[in-house]
Amino acid sequence: MKHKRYLCNMFAFGMAACLVVLTVNRILIPKCYYDDSWPTTSTYQGFYQMEKDSVDVLFLGSSCAAAGLNPQEFYDSYGIRSYNLGCEGQSLLTSYYWLEEALRFQSPKVVVLEVFFTFLYNRDEPLNTAESSTRKAFDYMRWSPVKWEAVHDICNYDKKQTLSSYYFPNIRYHARWKELEENDFISGEMSEHYELKGYAPLAKRRGNDGYVPFSPADSSDRAGMAPLMREYLDRIVMLCRENGISLILTKMPDTDCNVSKYNTMSDYAQEQGIPYWDFNEESLYQASGFVHMEDMNDDWHVNLWGAKKISRCIAEKLYDAYGITGIQDSQWEDTKTYYDMVCRDCELKQITDIGQYMDAVSREDYTVLIAVKGNGMTFMEESVKEDFRQMGLFMDYTENSSYFAVIHEGKIEEGTSKEILVHHGSTGNRLTDYEIKSAGWDSTYDVYASIKINDKEWARNGNGINVVIYSNERKQVVDSVSYDGELKR
Repeated sequence: MKHKRYLCNMFAFGMAACLVVLTVNRILIPKCYYDDSWPTTSTYQGFYQMEKDSVDVLFLGSSCAAAGLNPQEFYDSYGIRSYNLGCEGQSLLTSYYWLEEALRFQSPKVVVLEVFFTFLYNRDEPLNTAESSTRKAFDYMRWSPVKWEAVHDICNYDKKQTLSSYYFPNIRYHARWKELEENDFISGEMSEHYELKGYAPLAKRRGNDGYVPFSPADSSDRAGMAPLMREYLDRIVMLCRENGISLILTKMPDTDCNVSKYNTMSDYAQEQGIPYWDFNEESLYQASGFVHMEDMNDDWHVNLWGAKKISRCIAEKLYDAYGITGIQDSQWEDTKTYYDMVCRDCELKQITDIGQYMDAVSREDYTVLIAVKGNGMTFMEESVKEDFRQMGLFMDYTENSSYFAVIHEGKIEEGTSKEILVHHGSTGNRLTDYEIKSAGWDSTYDVYASIKINDKEWARNGNGINVVIYSNERKQVVDSVSYDGELKR
């Protein structure tokens, strides 16, 4: 009897210890949810929540793919059900193992692979990418023979990484205690938000005015593939063949691509009997309607508007050539409203007129935070005052005074003083607290404006009026501007 009680106690202790370790691991692993520019965690956790065998097209690749291939546009334009498993720094080793993992749950007809990482990207890293990028991709893959094989390959090629750190992530992330944020404790709630299905919308317009797409006739040079990447590209081709999947290679627009890389990939695609669609090549660039100055977020990533053009172009090709017919599915129907909200948030960042701007942010799903620096009244023409009054703000502070305002869920708080103003509050989203500080010229010679959300500074601290817009639905700051006679970001 004593032995049985002892064994029961040992079993209970072991179970409790395992529970503690699992909980610690879950909290300490870094998280990139939909309130992050690159919502990698949402991408992978969300994939596991898709209905089995409901995804007809899978996208894989680096951040170029994550920013360029938009599943909602594929569905809205042609009824194509797709999911984007791309993420920042995704090497072809990662692409291969996530394809293997995906095939445990889905039976895609087509896989679209973005090939940025086929060529040497990081010569100092054995996997051609940073360890942090590899960890982001595999920390949220479920344990199975697929992950077991993947982490063994990773640690075999990269001796700086250890198997134990994958089996017990607290070994790798034990120093994160001081960095823990709200998302680390509400991961269950946040994992429900995967509305964009792996797509990462970018909202800047920073294209190259001098960009010219190339023609295959420009050069006959061939660039060399990174050997390990070539090995895993071959494995991806073979895996697709074994599963009767049509594989398409593609390249998003970026200034790093050139005709020698195009020639290499085109040769490879012809040898394998698969298509290669490069949007840096003149004919496809023009056919998509792409405009570099308008449709690039930076040198390597397309923005929301560029992603719309490319996604619709590829969707049309898939619809015409691969017979993927439109199927109505609630998993994509139910996210249309959320996607419209994302598009609206991106459009907000393009507005340059203060009147149009204040009208655009007059929505109950926004929290508007305002702080004045110096003398905000200098820039408050009567027409501008009227724009603010339309929002319910009096803006009756005197010259050189400090001033703050908050608009949240239809309620307004304002304050003005000759002294420095400090105001605290909450958007109501659990731990999403804010602090506003305003210092006008009358309060101190060290004038400033500060708007912090969860202790992170968001105000531009520009002269005049500083405004931060927080989306209550998306739980993230969607814009930060200052106004001193013109709207600045």
